[in-house]
Amino acid sequence: MSWDFALKHYQELSKEELFDLAKLRIDVFIVEQHCPYPDLEELDQNCHHFLGKNKDQLGLYARLIATENPAIKKLGRIIVSPEFRPQKVGKLLMTEALQATKSAFPETEQIVISAQQAIVSFYQSVGFIPEGDIYLEDRIPHIKMVYSY
Repeated sequence: MSWDFALKHYQELSKEELFDLAKLRIDVFIVEQHCPYPDLEELDQNCHHFLGKNKDQLGLYARLIATENPAIKKLGRIIVSPEFRPQKVGKLLMTEALQATKSAFPETEQIVISAQQAIVSFYQSVGFIPEGDIYLEDRIPHIKMVYSY
């Protein structure tokens, strides 16, 4: 299986890429996880979007958010499409997203995520460390996790 990856600012996304990422996010976070909330937000327009495509089909995605501290970035909306989950490509997504972030933003020292509690061990397997207490986000238990370069 061959994947093509790209880290693009919102303004660089094609209409097709924007449609594909919106559809994937809605399909997973709103429909599959039964969590009605406004997924698309103004923040998307100021972010970079990490796209993983297999034969032009978006299957891996994450949103990269800058913070006030240039050394810290946030990854969110991390998704492996249900179609590609049996192929165990989550680690590939995270490895590529972390590398792309460091390459595009060499000043980055840490990546912060809000991880669903159910998959904390997955994020630990790629180098994230839990920090703080569990909290509810959209009625789903989460915990802050940090990756340091």
